[in-house]
Amino acid sequence: MGKLIAYVVDTETTSLDATKGDIIEISLLRTSDMQQKTWNMKPAKPDNIQDAALKVNGISKDDLLWKTAAGKSKYRLVHEVLPEIENWVADDGCKIYDRVLVGQNISFDQGFLLSCWGNAECMDSYPFSKYGNTIDTKGLALFFDWINGENNERYSLSALIKKYGLEKRSAHNAADDVLMTHQLFMHFVNMVKK
Repeated sequence: MGKLIAYVVDTETTSLDATKGDIIEISLLRTSDMQQKTWNMKPAKPDNIQDAALKVNGISKDDLLWKTAAGKSKYRLVHEVLPEIENWVADDGCKIYDRVLVGQNISFDQGFLLSCWGNAECMDSYPFSKYGNTIDTKGLALFFDWINGENNERYSLSALIKKYGLEKRSAHNAADDVLMTHQLFMHFVNMVKK
């Protein structure tokens, strides 16, 4: 068995429901070498785009649907992007079970990742474990609050970044959310090490 490698992940999506929506932005940070990559994808199910989801992440529907030149150059087809992600992840030389996905409310991101690869009929090449190997920073925050007898009203990424005095970045942008989640994760790692 090899050494575990953490990948901090965040996705921006067209819906809150992984069975109906699509990933339109995914960012991964490989903690072993601190490389980060972000990909943008054209939705495969454009009829299921929820305006409320786009309002949260500030992404233009016209861009997503390739009605603009900027959108057409930014948002790529899923079948082009997934092999690129798989190849980049494979650069670590690890087996699937040696990779750990870390995220804020990780079940949301993992659900969309599994749905994305499944809908593209690429589950055989999904680069992470389908059955777990995840760490949730929201869950860690709840755990440490429980140990300390505390309770917070909110456990959003922004609220936790503020609570722990970490560097605030642009919210609902996959690349910046990954950097904030990584900060939060390392904060908890350092707490445990102390």
